[in-house]
Amino acid sequence: MRVVEEFGVVPDEPAAFSDGGPLVSEDGMPKTLSEALLRTSANEPAKGIVHVQSNGAEVFQSYPTLLQDARRLLSGLYSEGLVAKDRAILQIESLQDFFPAFWACILGGITPVSVAVAPTYDVENSVVLKMLNAWKSLGRPSIIASESLMAPLSRIAGVAQADRPKLLSVSTLRAHPPVQSIAPVSPDDTAFLQLSSGSTEMPKCIKETHRAVISHIQASRQFNGYGPDDVTLNWLAMDHVVPLLTFHVKDVYLGIQQIQAPPVSILEDPLTWLDLIDRHRVTHTWSPNFGYKLLSDALARSGNRTWRLSSLKYFMNAGEQVTLLVVHVLLRSLACFNVPPRVMQPAFGMAEVATCITYQNHFDFVTGVHRFRKSSLGGKLVRASDGDQNAIDFIDLGPPIPGVRIRIVDKPGRVLPEAVIGRLQIEGDIVTPGYLNNATANQEAFVGDGWFNTGDLGFILNHRLTITGREKEMIVLYGANYYSHEIEDIVNRTEGVVSTYAAACGIADARAGTEELAIFFSCRHEGIERQLEVIKNIRTNVARELGVNPRYFVPLAKAAFPKTTSGKIQRTQLKTGLAAGDFNEILNTIAAREASAARVAPRTELESWLAEIWEQALDVRQIGIHDDFLDRGGDSLKAMQIWGRLRDAFPVEIPLGRILLECSTIAKLAEVIEETLIEKLQGLSEREAESLLQNDVDAGAKRGSTTLMNSMQKEA
Repeated sequence: MRVVEEFGVVPDEPAAFSDGGPLVSEDGMPKTLSEALLRTSANEPAKGIVHVQSNGAEVFQSYPTLLQDARRLLSGLYSEGLVAKDRAILQIESLQDFFPAFWACILGGITPVSVAVAPTYDVENSVVLKMLNAWKSLGRPSIIASESLMAPLSRIAGVAQADRPKLLSVSTLRAHPPVQSIAPVSPDDTAFLQLSSGSTEMPKCIKETHRAVISHIQASRQFNGYGPDDVTLNWLAMDHVVPLLTFHVKDVYLGIQQIQAPPVSILEDPLTWLDLIDRHRVTHTWSPNFGYKLLSDALARSGNRTWRLSSLKYFMNAGEQVTLLVVHVLLRSLACFNVPPRVMQPAFGMAEVATCITYQNHFDFVTGVHRFRKSSLGGKLVRASDGDQNAIDFIDLGPPIPGVRIRIVDKPGRVLPEAVIGRLQIEGDIVTPGYLNNATANQEAFVGDGWFNTGDLGFILNHRLTITGREKEMIVLYGANYYSHEIEDIVNRTEGVVSTYAAACGIADARAGTEELAIFFSCRHEGIERQLEVIKNIRTNVARELGVNPRYFVPLAKAAFPKTTSGKIQRTQLKTGLAAGDFNEILNTIAAREASAARVAPRTELESWLAEIWEQALDVRQIGIHDDFLDRGGDSLKAMQIWGRLRDAFPVEIPLGRILLECSTIAKLAEVIEETLIEKLQGLSEREAESLLQNDVDAGAKRGSTTLMNSMQKEA
């Protein structure tokens, strides 16, 4: 039976359906992840993980060492009473500890779930809320934690002492002798749980089975040609599914050498990414789209630096919408290093299907980009000519991998013709068996006959996938997903906002290389001064709870706020109006009033140096020492960049959480640095103090810290 007949599509039009073909499984390959680690440890003893430290040093963890360490930790877990089918949350800072703990759980049949380490546990924030909600929904399992996090986790904000989680220290667990036997598991058992990203609500727990993960690894190997000489590089955190599955578990399964770098090292200096590719002859690396924008900006400032990048096969681009401008600028910047356009590998995937299920492996600016007339987006897409002002560009994400089928359907579930935008659905062994304890989500996602409804909108053309957006109101910021309604709940709770008259929208921003957040709201008060006060409070609340900072704030009169007769917010109308410039007058007024605030110039060398790094991170000029970090566009990502500079510059540790929550101005941050550094220097001789400060790598910071030391000596 022809596909078009099977799905009821008009015979003379190609169906929006694509089959990746059969998956060819090699004989003797492991059927479970436990078997995979044992096999790779025995067959590839010289390979493993290169851990790049925050100071640039590197530590090698071989696969046999990883296995032995995992056996010790599993012994410790057994001693604490954990058994197969139990669950455990991982709160571990160092990947040298994280990976053995993860594999200890896998070997013991214990189900691990990774949650990002919070900037602080003393104040409620998005990461803490996500961890607590996951802990409750999972039945209050034990938390395996770094020794450095045991004390902060024990006094976690908002949790009564009697109701706090059972904490297990990695260091204590590791002290046990290694176990020799491992728990028997089947391919259909859940290997680990992956949390839905970005949300502070009760996160969806995605079951990742051994079968799905291994099917994905084998299919991606068949499609991408991974081989024994490949070297991969990852710098994203392990609470995201791509780093964990595609750039760690896959490499363990296939016995591939992997490089793991801390996120702050790349955020602080994106050129470190190229340094590592050059040094280790990396063949595969990745990032969401925003990372390539950071790299392009850094290359524009790089001067005459050179790199050997001939080893690179693919820059995988996944996790958020791939944008043409970012890709074009990066490839143009890398052309002088003989990097061809085909190195860019746009891809699509999600945790529910074990990461990427399509790859564009032959990218160029002719066949890899679709240009259509905007006016045709509601029906059959019509090609746009060059120079057409009514055109919109979409990136081709390639065909599905072996063992996977995809289709585009309308709301009733009928398969559409090619080149018509509709709902993307996926079928294959890579699909999750479901969300844990979430019947509602499962009913929405699974539509029968093995098909999974992704919630994404897109089209298929020539059997290749293109994504155009999300069916639900979801905003993707730096690779993390946020529902519009969860952001709007925060805005609605802000003093001065008219309840239910708040809208959160994602606005594509070529400059940032990711979506930007726009907040529309009605204010209870008239006058720009009162509106600015409300805007400041919204910014603070959203940044504190979610770790992101809105770029646009648009106060609207209640009568002008677009709602349907049933009260539904018309977000598309607001987004369209913003893009068309309908709100430019109020945006310019707000920007002018914020810029006119009195600026207090730096008073000391330390404040001058801090102003420089704030201006670089925030991409602003003439920042004052009393300007608020959030008001000037700061967020958790930019705070991490600043924290990285401080960490490298001073022989003291300023916790990231303090930068986000306490040191919101240069004046306050300088004060905290002074207090911390003075405390560190007290009791030291002049020679000892000078020796301590010799580690400063930043000339500006060294001037600041030396000034402090001199002032201390004068006071003495």
